Amino acid sequence: VWMHEEQKVSEMDLEEYIKGVVAAEMPASFEAEALKAQAVAARTYAVARLLGLYTPKDGYHTDTPICTDPAHCQGYKTKEQMTEIHWGKRAANRYWKKIAEAVEETKGLVITCNGEIANPVYHSNAGGKTESALDVWGTPVSYLISVPSKGDLYSPTLDNKHEFTPDEIREKIKSDPDYADFALSDNPKDEIEIIDYTDGGGVKTLRLGNKEFKGTEIRKLLSLKSTKFTVSINDENKICFLTKGSGHGVGMSQWGANYLAMNGGTYIEILEHYYNGIIVKKYR
Repeated sequence: VWMHEEQKVSEMDLEEYIKGVVAAEMPASFEAEALKAQAVAARTYAVARLLGLYTPKDGYHTDTPICTDPAHCQGYKTKEQMTEIHWGKRAANRYWKKIAEAVEETKGLVITCNGEIANPVYHSNAGGKTESALDVWGTPVSYLISVPSKGDLYSPTLDNKHEFTPDEIREKIKSDPDYADFALSDNPKDEIEIIDYTDGGGVKTLRLGNKEFKGTEIRKLLSLKSTKFTVSINDENKICFLTKGSGHGVGMSQWGANYLAMNGGTYIEILEHYYNGIIVKKYR
């Protein structure tokens, strides 16, 4: 594992690694079945890369199959790190035991589709409905289609507001060399239009200034929480993006998984809901 904060390679037992991923990626206060679903998804993600599947071509960590950067692969934190950063000493033992049990009770299980190990991407909150891989990354994946995610609507991370002056928008977008010729006036009321939406309800295409952008491009350029947004101009002439959800929206919603678990769903049922047509089984 490439430990991105320490800038070093570390070897560890797979199941111990998964405990650290679950700790970093999902609140330990979530239901046990949601934590189990997260453990299986995280293990599948790791095993696939250990086998050389779905390997990124950006050269970020060429000597190791996976890293601890949540923006690139999966987050990872030790019990000690989580105790210091989030849990505190009073809750640490209880939370770590809960995570360890979720990992141990699903030991060796991975998600497969048509006999192949899947690429089970996940995110925090889909805003009520997940996105398809086709709409977000341009490639259809049979098990990564848009599905309802009712539990997202009960999450405190559901709604977010991002405000920018026209100058800030210009600066952020023109910082990308591909958009060096981007133009936006100081009174952009008539220069903003959402053209169409994805099946999951995200913005598919947006006209902004003199350009058309994919919703995924705007999310990246402006560091928005999601592509599910509305756009308006406020009284101070700031451009306001109101977003729903958090993350790319593809695959399992963690808040949605917890909602299903709270309502009696097992980890298998959670995974089968978010990943279409999959089978969970031992990988060896």
